[in-house]
This record gives sequence, structure tokens and C-alpha cells, in this order.
Amino acid sequence: MKSMSYRDPRRPFLERAEDLRERLRHSKGDDDILAALEVDPVMHNMFYHFQQQMSCTWLQTDLPERHKQVAEFLAHVDDLTSVPPTEAFLRDAPVLAKWCAVHFGGYPHLFGQVSGHPRLGGQRFIATSPYFQIDPSRAWARTWSRFYVLGAYDESTVQRANGRRAIEEGVELIRLPV
Repeated sequence: MKSMSYRDPRRPFLERAEDLRERLRHSKGDDDILAALEVDPVMHNMFYHFQQQMSCTWLQTDLPERHKQVAEFLAHVDDLTSVPPTEAFLRDAPVLAKWCAVHFGGYPHLFGQVSGHPRLGGQRFIATSPYFQIDPSRAWARTWSRFYVLGAYDESTVQRANGRRAIEEGVELIRLPV
């Protein structure tokens, strides 16, 4: 199985957010902002997803100008990459056992056996939404949608799933210091 490398695999979106911020420093209008976003299709897609999530909030107030929308998006990404969980978040978080970090579809994900997930129930193998920060030594991770408590690390989980074609082709392992 191939392996994917990130400058900081514990916070894989940090560098992308910094790159986008740098490109936006030179933007002068909506066209420049959209061009800056389109340079990185992953960040562009996440911005679109963020806009969808925020649409109800924005409709209740005035729809912010595009540069303010991007600023809110980057602040959200900053929170996802830097704010650690509280004890209460971890107490209610699903547990991901037999997990490893993988890259597919342009994003870093966690793959493992989940239990206590609010929508998926328990004891099934999942690929999480993209992860933004992970601290294996403290046994937690933050994805786009939630925190997870981490059980045992197991690279072979994704290799077995790949062999059974239970996960999409082209999955690359992300090596994390565990």
C-alpha cells in the first residue's frame, strides 16, 4: 500500500489554510477570491460545504460579502485545526478502534471501527469526514463533523479492508507518529 506524506500529518489542513490566506492577500475582488479558492480544489470544495452549512445562519442576517464568507471559513478551519476537545466533548464522542489515517478523494480521513456514533450506531467500519487534527498520544481526533476518542492504532485494518474491496481504490496510508 502506498503512503501519503503531509508536512504535519497531525494537522493536515494547517498548511492549506496558510496557503489560501497567502493567495487571498493579493485578491482585489470576488473574481480574485474565487480564483484563489480554485487553486486548491479541496479547500474550494470545503468552502462550498461550509457555505451550505452556514446558509441558514446567513439568511437570518445579511448575507456577508464573499471576502467575509471566506474569512469565516478560514476562522472555522483554524478552530478545527487548533482547538482541543473539552472533557465533555470526549465523554460524548464516538470511539474509533482499530484505526489508521488514510488519504483518498483528495482528503485525509480516519478509518476504523466506530462505536457510539450518533448517526451510524456502533461496531462498524467507517471512513470519517476529513480530519483536521489528531493527537494519538492523548487518544483523540477532530474531523469536520465531530471529535473521536481513539482506541488502538492498527494499520492493517485498512489493508484488510482494501483486500476485501470494502474501501475505495487508491487509498494511501498516512504515517503518523503514534
